[in-house]
Amino acid sequence: MSRIEGTSVTARSLHAAAGVLAATLLTACGGSASNAKDGDSAADANTSGASGTPSATADEVRGRPDTGLPADLDMTFAWSKTGKASSDAVYADGEQFFRGLKRASARHDLKDRAYSFYSSRQGLSYAVAQIKGNIEGGFVPTGTDRYFKGKVAVFGKDSAALVTCRDQRKLFSKDLKTDKVHTSDPDDAENFVLYNMAMKKSSEGIWKVSEVEVKAPAEECMP
Repeated sequence: MSRIEGTSVTARSLHAAAGVLAATLLTACGGSASNAKDGDSAADANTSGASGTPSATADEVRGRPDTGLPADLDMTFAWSKTGKASSDAVYADGEQFFRGLKRASARHDLKDRAYSFYSSRQGLSYAVAQIKGNIEGGFVPTGTDRYFKGKVAVFGKDSAALVTCRDQRKLFSKDLKTDKVHTSDPDDAENFVLYNMAMKKSSEGIWKVSEVEVKAPAEECMP
Protein backbone atom coordinates (compact mmCIF):
# COMPACT_ATOMS: atom_id res chain seq x y z
CA MET A 1 0.00 0.00 0.00
CA SER A 2 1.40 3.36 -0.95
CA ARG A 3 1.75 6.31 1.40
CA ILE A 4 -1.59 8.08 1.75
CA GLU A 5 0.16 11.46 1.99
CA GLY A 6 1.19 11.30 -1.65
CA THR A 7 -2.12 12.26 -3.23
CA SER A 8 -2.94 12.28 -6.91
CA VAL A 9 -2.48 15.70 -8.48
CA THR A 10 -3.46 17.40 -11.68
CA ALA A 11 -1.14 20.39 -11.49
CA ARG A 12 -1.96 23.73 -13.08
CA SER A 13 0.51 25.53 -15.32
CA LEU A 14 3.58 26.42 -13.30
CA HIS A 15 5.03 29.85 -12.88
CA ALA A 16 7.34 30.46 -15.87
CA ALA A 17 10.40 30.65 -13.64
CA ALA A 18 9.85 27.17 -12.28
CA GLY A 19 9.40 25.83 -15.79
CA VAL A 20 12.77 27.22 -16.82
CA LEU A 21 14.48 25.52 -13.88
CA ALA A 22 12.75 22.21 -14.52
CA ALA A 23 13.97 22.30 -18.12
CA THR A 24 17.51 22.76 -16.83
CA LEU A 25 17.26 19.75 -14.54
CA LEU A 26 15.57 17.57 -17.12
CA THR A 27 18.10 18.46 -19.80
CA ALA A 28 20.83 17.22 -17.49
CA CYS A 29 18.95 14.07 -16.43
CA GLY A 30 16.89 13.24 -19.51
CA GLY A 31 13.10 13.12 -19.83
CA SER A 32 10.42 15.78 -19.71
CA ALA A 33 8.04 17.11 -17.07
CA SER A 34 4.36 16.24 -17.10
CA ASN A 35 1.35 16.07 -14.78
CA ALA A 36 1.26 12.75 -12.95
CA LYS A 37 0.31 10.95 -9.80
CA ASP A 38 2.15 11.31 -6.49
CA GLY A 39 0.78 8.19 -4.81
CA ASP A 40 -2.63 6.51 -5.01
CA SER A 41 -5.20 8.75 -3.30
CA ALA A 42 -7.84 10.46 -5.44
CA ALA A 43 -7.68 13.87 -3.76
CA ASP A 44 -7.25 16.88 -6.09
CA ALA A 45 -4.35 19.05 -4.98
CA ASN A 46 -5.56 22.02 -7.02
CA THR A 47 -8.35 22.80 -4.59
CA SER A 48 -8.62 25.89 -2.48
CA GLY A 49 20.54 19.27 5.11
CA ALA A 50 20.65 17.20 7.97
CA SER A 51 18.43 14.32 8.99
CA GLY A 52 15.76 15.06 11.58
CA THR A 53 16.50 18.74 12.19
CA PRO A 54 15.76 21.91 10.20
CA SER A 55 18.71 23.41 8.35
CA ALA A 56 17.94 27.02 9.28
CA THR A 57 20.23 28.81 11.73
CA ALA A 58 19.09 29.93 15.19
CA ASP A 59 18.71 33.52 13.98
CA GLU A 60 16.60 32.40 11.02
CA VAL A 61 14.37 30.29 13.25
CA ARG A 62 13.51 33.26 15.48
CA GLY A 63 9.81 33.96 14.98
CA ARG A 64 9.32 30.94 12.73
CA PRO A 65 7.05 27.99 13.57
CA ASP A 66 8.32 24.64 14.81
CA THR A 67 8.91 22.05 12.09
CA GLY A 68 10.00 19.27 14.45
CA LEU A 69 8.92 15.73 13.53
CA PRO A 70 7.94 12.64 15.55
CA ALA A 71 10.71 10.19 16.40
CA ASP A 72 9.58 7.60 13.83
CA LEU A 73 9.64 10.04 10.90
CA ASP A 74 12.94 11.12 9.36
CA MET A 75 13.44 13.57 6.50
CA THR A 76 16.74 13.98 4.70
CA PHE A 77 17.66 16.68 2.20
CA ALA A 78 20.74 15.81 0.16
CA TRP A 79 20.89 19.19 -1.53
CA SER A 80 24.21 20.82 -2.40
CA LYS A 81 24.07 24.39 -1.12
CA THR A 82 25.48 27.11 -3.39
CA GLY A 83 27.17 29.46 -0.91
CA LYS A 84 24.97 32.27 -2.24
CA ALA A 85 22.72 33.73 0.44
CA SER A 86 19.67 34.14 -1.79
CA SER A 87 19.81 30.65 -3.31
CA ASP A 88 20.52 28.93 -0.02
CA ALA A 89 17.61 30.79 1.60
CA VAL A 90 15.33 29.25 -1.06
CA TYR A 91 16.71 25.80 -0.22
CA ALA A 92 16.23 26.40 3.51
CA ASP A 93 12.63 27.59 3.23
CA GLY A 94 11.77 24.91 0.69
CA GLU A 95 12.98 22.33 3.19
CA GLN A 96 10.83 23.87 5.89
CA PHE A 97 7.79 23.67 3.60
CA PHE A 98 8.23 19.91 3.21
CA ARG A 99 8.91 19.48 6.93
CA GLY A 100 5.86 21.55 7.85
CA LEU A 101 3.66 19.50 5.53
CA LYS A 102 4.90 16.23 7.02
CA ARG A 103 4.58 17.58 10.56
CA ALA A 104 0.90 18.45 10.04
CA SER A 105 0.27 15.08 8.35
CA ALA A 106 1.88 13.22 11.27
CA ARG A 107 -0.06 15.27 13.82
CA HIS A 108 -3.34 15.21 11.86
CA ASP A 109 -3.50 18.93 12.42
CA LEU A 110 -4.65 21.25 9.64
CA LYS A 111 -4.21 24.14 12.08
CA ASP A 112 -0.49 23.51 12.52
CA ARG A 113 1.19 26.77 11.58
CA ALA A 114 4.33 25.51 9.87
CA TYR A 115 3.09 24.35 6.45
CA SER A 116 0.98 27.48 5.90
CA PHE A 117 3.87 29.70 7.02
CA TYR A 118 5.96 28.43 4.09
CA SER A 119 3.29 28.28 1.37
CA SER A 120 0.69 30.39 -0.45
CA ARG A 121 -1.86 30.16 -3.26
CA GLN A 122 -1.80 26.79 -5.05
CA GLY A 123 1.19 25.70 -2.94
CA LEU A 124 -0.97 26.07 0.17
CA SER A 125 -3.94 24.23 -1.33
CA TYR A 126 -1.59 21.42 -2.41
CA ALA A 127 -0.33 21.05 1.17
CA VAL A 128 -3.88 21.09 2.57
CA ALA A 129 -4.90 18.29 0.18
CA GLN A 130 -1.94 16.15 1.28
CA ILE A 131 -2.70 16.61 4.98
CA LYS A 132 -6.43 15.96 4.49
CA GLY A 133 -5.56 12.70 2.71
CA ASN A 134 -3.85 11.45 5.87
CA ILE A 135 -6.57 12.65 8.21
CA GLU A 136 -9.45 11.20 6.19
CA GLY A 137 -7.61 7.92 5.63
CA GLY A 138 -6.63 7.53 9.27
CA PHE A 139 -2.93 7.24 8.42
CA VAL A 140 0.26 9.01 9.44
CA PRO A 141 3.60 8.96 7.60
CA THR A 142 6.44 6.96 9.12
CA GLY A 143 9.93 5.96 8.00
CA THR A 144 12.44 7.95 5.95
CA ASP A 145 11.57 10.53 3.31
CA ARG A 146 14.56 11.52 1.14
CA TYR A 147 14.95 14.57 -1.12
CA PHE A 148 17.89 14.89 -3.51
CA LYS A 149 19.08 16.40 -6.82
CA GLY A 150 17.88 19.83 -5.76
CA LYS A 151 18.30 22.83 -8.06
CA VAL A 152 17.50 26.47 -7.31
CA ALA A 153 17.21 29.52 -9.54
CA VAL A 154 16.49 33.03 -8.26
CA PHE A 155 14.75 35.44 -10.63
CA GLY A 156 14.92 38.93 -9.20
CA LYS A 157 14.46 39.86 -5.55
CA ASP A 158 11.22 37.99 -4.85
CA SER A 159 10.82 35.19 -7.41
CA ALA A 160 12.57 31.84 -7.46
CA ALA A 161 12.15 28.19 -8.36
CA LEU A 162 13.13 24.95 -6.67
CA VAL A 163 13.22 21.55 -8.37
CA THR A 164 13.92 18.39 -6.40
CA CYS A 165 13.72 14.62 -6.66
CA ARG A 166 12.17 12.52 -3.91
CA ASP A 167 12.76 8.89 -2.91
CA GLN A 168 9.84 7.33 -0.98
CA ARG A 169 11.06 3.74 -0.90
CA LYS A 170 11.47 3.84 2.89
CA LEU A 171 8.45 6.05 3.62
CA PHE A 172 5.29 4.23 4.72
CA SER A 173 1.80 4.78 6.14
CA LYS A 174 0.84 3.76 9.66
CA ASP A 175 -2.78 3.06 10.56
CA LEU A 176 -3.61 5.08 13.67
CA LYS A 177 -6.25 2.61 14.87
CA THR A 178 -4.13 -0.53 14.60
CA ASP A 179 -0.56 0.85 14.52
CA LYS A 180 -0.03 -1.39 11.51
CA VAL A 181 2.59 -0.06 9.09
CA HIS A 182 1.64 -0.51 5.45
CA THR A 183 4.78 -0.99 3.40
CA SER A 184 5.08 -0.60 -0.36
CA ASP A 185 7.03 -2.38 -3.06
CA PRO A 186 10.55 -0.86 -3.13
CA ASP A 187 10.70 -1.59 -6.86
CA ASP A 188 7.57 0.47 -7.57
CA ALA A 189 8.52 3.31 -9.91
CA GLU A 190 5.96 5.55 -8.15
CA ASN A 191 8.45 5.82 -5.28
CA PHE A 192 10.46 8.31 -7.34
CA VAL A 193 8.91 11.76 -7.59
CA LEU A 194 9.93 15.03 -9.23
CA TYR A 195 8.77 18.33 -7.69
CA ASN A 196 8.81 21.58 -9.64
CA MET A 197 7.95 24.53 -7.39
CA ALA A 198 7.60 28.26 -7.93
CA MET A 199 8.48 30.35 -4.87
CA LYS A 200 7.72 33.93 -3.92
CA LYS A 201 9.46 35.96 -1.23
CA SER A 202 7.08 37.56 1.28
CA SER A 203 7.42 41.05 2.71
CA GLU A 204 8.81 39.39 5.86
CA GLY A 205 11.59 37.76 3.83
CA ILE A 206 10.17 34.22 3.80
CA TRP A 207 10.37 32.17 0.60
CA LYS A 208 6.91 30.62 0.22
CA VAL A 209 5.97 27.82 -2.17
CA SER A 210 3.31 29.38 -4.41
CA GLU A 211 2.90 26.68 -7.05
CA VAL A 212 3.68 22.95 -7.14
CA GLU A 213 3.84 20.53 -10.04
CA VAL A 214 4.44 16.85 -9.32
CA LYS A 215 5.59 14.05 -11.61
CA ALA A 216 5.58 10.39 -10.58
CA PRO A 217 6.98 8.07 -11.58
CA ALA A 218 9.93 10.29 -12.44
CA GLU A 219 12.54 8.45 -14.45
CA GLU A 220 14.84 11.46 -14.00
CA CYS A 221 15.07 10.58 -10.30
CA MET A 222 15.58 6.82 -10.56
CA PRO A 223 19.00 5.31 -9.78
